[in-house]
Amino acid sequence: SYTAVTTTLAGAARDDDGGAAGRIVQGSLRQFMTNANAIAGSNAMRFVPVLPVNDSSWWEVKVTDPLPTVTGDTTTIDGTAFEYVDGVTVRDENAGTTGYNAAGDKTVGVDSIALPVIGRPELEIEADRTIGNPVEVGFDITADDVAVRDLAIFGFGDTGVGNADANIMVGYDGSPVYSGAIIERNVIGSGAGDFVGPIVAGTGMGVRLETSAGAIVRDNLIGFMDSRTVDVITATGTLIEGNELSTVDEDVVDVYLLSNTTSVLENYINGGVNWALDFIGPNGWIRNNTVVSAGAGGGQTGGLRIFSTGHTVDRNVFLTNNGPAIAIAGDKSTAEIRPAGEAVITQNEFSGNDGLAIDLQAASDDNSLSGDGITPNNGGVTDPTHGNQELDFPVITSATLSGGTTAVTGTACSGCTVEIFEAVGGTGDDDPPGSGTNYHGEGIAYLGSGVATGGTFSIDVTGLVDGDE
Repeated sequence: SYTAVTTTLAGAARDDDGGAAGRIVQGSLRQFMTNANAIAGSNAMRFVPVLPVNDSSWWEVKVTDPLPTVTGDTTTIDGTAFEYVDGVTVRDENAGTTGYNAAGDKTVGVDSIALPVIGRPELEIEADRTIGNPVEVGFDITADDVAVRDLAIFGFGDTGVGNADANIMVGYDGSPVYSGAIIERNVIGSGAGDFVGPIVAGTGMGVRLETSAGAIVRDNLIGFMDSRTVDVITATGTLIEGNELSTVDEDVVDVYLLSNTTSVLENYINGGVNWALDFIGPNGWIRNNTVVSAGAGGGQTGGLRIFSTGHTVDRNVFLTNNGPAIAIAGDKSTAEIRPAGEAVITQNEFSGNDGLAIDLQAASDDNSLSGDGITPNNGGVTDPTHGNQELDFPVITSATLSGGTTAVTGTACSGCTVEIFEAVGGTGDDDPPGSGTNYHGEGIAYLGSGVATGGTFSIDVTGLVDGDE
């Protein structure tokens, strides 16, 4: 069968007969990709290895020459292993699970969404980094409706950050738009044994969506690259869902200015030298993620930064990030021009972040800015160059507990929805800074909401006891 992969040979573009025969190893991944490009219609890889595992408890293809670019629509590259004798019995030589949720007991977001459990893959695609110039791109996709699933792929790239190198790439700069890519249940950036480091210098991105529409990146473990886990460059309708995105030497996820309508839902996002999520393009939906310990690099650091308009940030959990949990950026008018951010921010939870829970930033051309602290209220004067137009924050004037109900009153912009949280004071949210007084606090639990009328609000909530803040 031209879709069967039976051998781990042909990581190099060599022939199998020698001399002038010039044929690729039959039954190899390289030959399957060549066949799928040449034969019209749906082509789904079937991995039925003839020989025993060749790397610990899994099969490894060591890549020394670039694999064929995927140009055939509806091609599926699938690392599920089947018994050679019947072709249908699933093999599980590499038994067990891996990643943050290997035990199956982890959840994400305010709604405690179960994080997918990812099994250890049977097939590993590894770039040979012992050669002088490692292969820059693992799977280079320039076709519609291509799927990559159930395998490990890592080590591709030779320059790290600032380059188009990637383990998986859809489209290229200036290419047509390719639609319908699905990348799911893979381990990307690490081997098939366990999802662990170290970060290898020069390795490229996990997934780079250069020119795509409707791409889905879901239920993967992506991390341990010298770049980002997912880069959304010029893409529309991207869904990033149910992944563990972890431990890279840059932002964890970037959404560029020319990308639109990107949804980041129900992911566990951990580590990263800079921002966990850097949203530059408009109309993002960021919901029920857990964002932990981003910003170890000390510059342009924190949980989520937003430029452009049309975003919703809903029911995420932000924990122990180095910098603000959420920064709504002001205009950046030089070099890489970026419009001020605007977002509806609702029912998120915050704790232990080294900065404000929500920081509305003034216009600045300093891309390394990691929050600019508390913006004083100015009586309702808005500024379109400022994050969220410099909207005044609500001011609580009283909180009265009676019979298990707390009546919270205060002032806010008329017609604005005011959310009430149980809160704790923390680093970077005292006013004035360093005073240890007048903490604005981080909302650790959402209690309820109401709409301000005529510049005031009165909202009854439950769940507090005497002494809570």
